[in-house]
Amino acid sequence: MNGEGFRVLAEENQAVKKGTPIIELDREFFKNKDIDLTIPMIVTNGEDMEIEIFAGKRTEKGSTVVICCRN
Repeated sequence: MNGEGFRVLAEENQAVKKGTPIIELDREFFKNKDIDLTIPMIVTNGEDMEIEIFAGKRTEKGSTVVICCRN
């Protein structure tokens, strides 16, 4: 894809704070290319974690927790 569909918001080696966007993705670009944006989450130390999934909950961008991992 050679970077198509993405816009870089932070430079390499740039210091950023938690919550600072570093990349932006063009959802329409991926939709038009019929590319699924589902992202798997792999927890390699799951036996040491308490994992809570909030399925079927209405979400709001930037403020809704859909999965929580605690040790």
